[in-house]
Amino acid sequence: MQKEKYALILVHGKVQGVGYRKFVLNKAKYCNITGYVKNLENGIVEVVAEGTNLDMDNFIRFLRIGSAFSHVIGLEILAKIHAEYDNFRIIY
Repeated sequence: MQKEKYALILVHGKVQGVGYRKFVLNKAKYCNITGYVKNLENGIVEVVAEGTNLDMDNFIRFLRIGSAFSHVIGLEILAKIHAEYDNFRIIY
């Protein structure tokens, strides 16, 4: 299936040191999303995600909710990118 939607997403709030990247990894797998998640030095979490329109919409809903110990203040969807990832992973 060809992917229809691509995004670079910045997640703001209490999203580092609270299991947010693992949460994103699990939700990406659940939603059939490929790409990666990583912490940035400024306390923001960067997500590059690719998937069908429906899968991406569901995934973004999960990103807004966050993990049990996180507190998401907001998301910035900065760019539509296309890189054709084979899976989803955490970058350390």
